[in-house]
Amino acid sequence: MPALGWPMMAVVCLLCVVLAFSLSGCWDARDIDHIGFVMGMGVDESDDGQTTVWVQMALPSPSLEKAGEFPGWMGSATGSTIMEAMSVLNTKSAKTLFRGHVRVLVIGERIARKGLRPILDFLARDSQFRYNSWVVVTSDPVSKVFEVEAEQENMASAYINDMMRHAILSSTAPQSRFRDFISTLGEPGDQPILARVRLVKADPAEKDVDEEGQGVKEGGSGSPKREGQGKPDKDDLAISGCAALHGDSMVGWLTPEETAMVLMVRNKLKEYSFIHEVPGPEGGTVGVQVLRSRATTELPPKDEMTRTGLPGSEVRIRVTGRVYIREVTSEEQFATVKASQNLSRGVSEQIEREMKSLIETAQRRLGSDILGIGEAVRRRISYYTWEREVAPEWNDIFKTLRIVPEVSLRVERQGTTMTSPRLRD
Repeated sequence: MPALGWPMMAVVCLLCVVLAFSLSGCWDARDIDHIGFVMGMGVDESDDGQTTVWVQMALPSPSLEKAGEFPGWMGSATGSTIMEAMSVLNTKSAKTLFRGHVRVLVIGERIARKGLRPILDFLARDSQFRYNSWVVVTSDPVSKVFEVEAEQENMASAYINDMMRHAILSSTAPQSRFRDFISTLGEPGDQPILARVRLVKADPAEKDVDEEGQGVKEGGSGSPKREGQGKPDKDDLAISGCAALHGDSMVGWLTPEETAMVLMVRNKLKEYSFIHEVPGPEGGTVGVQVLRSRATTELPPKDEMTRTGLPGSEVRIRVTGRVYIREVTSEEQFATVKASQNLSRGVSEQIEREMKSLIETAQRRLGSDILGIGEAVRRRISYYTWEREVAPEWNDIFKTLRIVPEVSLRVERQGTTMTSPRLRD
């Protein structure tokens, strides 16, 4: 075969470059102007027993000056299943709904109590849905939750995303991401808890003022607007407490204090602040903060952890940790060793009482192992014993256990001062 000359080689190279550019790219690529980025999703059961889906989609603003006036588009649709509802919703949107940026999934209490497995199955099979999304439960209408417009964020989904980060750090709510949720559904000894979001009334404005600090005039009367007049109070959002589940069904609510106790037992507590009342003639209160805690679960001997040996057994939960003093309103300043020891004992006893209340709630009212005792048992015994003997009976076994908490917290830091500032007479 004769060699190609330079002109022919140049033509061949040019042809290859043209083909490379013309054949490259995604076959299903879409113009970004035709894509609607879903930031939040909501699911609940309708009055007629069907499934209703809400989406909050970010919309581009026509100009930078009007960016705050276009928080997004919210649409909803109802169907016999979540898949059917999503199909109907797609026909209502002028843009292709893209779920790769969903920050939060809001689940209504009604459908959460009925069972979430159909919803989880659909989302787990969805190649677009983010496993890093937050999952929260609400007892309020889902549509009202997404309609909240906060001053810090113009979309409720972004607002919830930011609040969840702070709620986790203060341990008022659990870290309930989608990936964590579905990972706990397979084991009866590790029941999930999901953060609770609810509507609250926003604090009313002190008074509407103009740029010079004077009262804004109403109409042409010239009189300043009186406090309490003007726009009605708006709804705001709060994240505190959690929904306790058994399997894929919600079985009840937990208070923020109970939520902190669950996180402490499961070694997921970031920090926990609370008020301790000082007994005795000194009276007053002390604001304390638990920053480091460690819980260990002491189980019966391994040969007794069987289907017949576990019922009625004693399980001890030992908690140790450090407590920092953040505020003192008591005459007792806890500057002495004895006073500090008394405070450590009092704080430990308070946490023990809260844990006993939580254990009673978990075993009697909820009937769900939200404490993760079963997970500790599973790690101690053989796979065969757990899967064949203990796991099928664990829910009933858990209710019979004698769970005893033992808390030993130690006050270690007073702050930058040993005593509270005092004014002279």
